[in-house]
Amino acid sequence: MSDDELNMTDDEFSILKDALQDNIKDYIQLDNEINVLKSHVKDKSAKRKEISQKIMESMEKIDINHVNIKEGRLVYKVTNGFKNISKKTLTDSLKKIFDDDDKFQDAFKTILSTREAKETKSIAFKANK
Repeated sequence: MSDDELNMTDDEFSILKDALQDNIKDYIQLDNEINVLKSHVKDKSAKRKEISQKIMESMEKIDINHVNIKEGRLVYKVTNGFKNISKKTLTDSLKKIFDDDDKFQDAFKTILSTREAKETKSIAFKANK
């Protein structure tokens, strides 16, 4: 900040301080409400996952891939994909390709060093326990 921004009147400072305090109070209240809602969502998601497993088992046993319901369709679908590549998987795979340890190290370092960096800014409220 420049010196001009730091030189404010007592009234301006008081207004800014009050606004900051109000924003912090609102933030903490919203954070608490969100935590309660997250807890409810977590419970509902666990129950839904359990019921989904039962539905999928039943649909697989009777060999059907969709069920028509009043709200639309419930579709049973199997998709195949790949997991993210871990350092261990990358290391093991590169070692199989490169017999020369120096070439392996160069390839490994190049791959790791050329990854795109990501910066995330946030604030977090840690409640007293």
